[in-house]
Amino acid sequence: PFATSGDALNGLTTAAIDAVAGIGARLPEARADATVLLVRAFPPPPELDPEATDQQRERMLGFTTRLAKHVNDVLVTLTGSKIPFPPTYDASTRSELVRSWRR
Repeated sequence: PFATSGDALNGLTTAAIDAVAGIGARLPEARADATVLLVRAFPPPPELDPEATDQQRERMLGFTTRLAKHVNDVLVTLTGSKIPFPPTYDASTRSELVRSWRR
């Protein structure tokens, strides 16, 4: 559940993503299932507290963007496909990444 939780503040999320990717890389028969799971791991952009400071908002967006980029990088390594990570990460670009990786 950690791999697909989208929780950018939980250190187990990245560890679980790496574990799934490692299994997919070692076991060819698990690669397709690992890819499906990793595509589900793209985190949704955070719902930002309207009372949060700009610094707090940027911090949360940064955590989420780094996790999403990590998921994309892991998928590139696992599959060999070259789907570029967008310059900004939001609901629209998340949807596009998910669609692209599901093709």
